[in-house]
Order: sequence, then structure tokens, then C-alpha cells
Amino acid sequence: MKYTGIAPFLLGAISFCLEDAIALLIFDRAIIFRTSKIFCYNQFNFDKTTKY
Repeated sequence: MKYTGIAPFLLGAISFCLEDAIALLIFDRAIIFRTSKIFCYNQFNFDKTTKY
């Protein structure tokens, strides 16, 4: 009987941790994508303004 009481809690904790990890992964990817986009944009503008 004790097992049925703790199983839902464990499942909930595991799923919560998984959701957290997935959210962190997506968040990290989004930040990397945004910073790389800004960096590329700055490089492009820099190349346009420099006289060869």
C-alpha cells in the first residue's frame, strides 16, 4: 500500500525534472541562436562599413 502512495509522487517528480531539463535545453538553444544571429548581423554591418 505504501508503494501506491509514493509512485505518483515519484512519477510527478521525474516528469517535472524532465520538463525542466527540456525547457532549459530549448532556452539554451534559443539564446545561442539569438546571440549568433546578432553576431552575424553585426559582422555584416561591419563588413559593409569597412572600405576595402
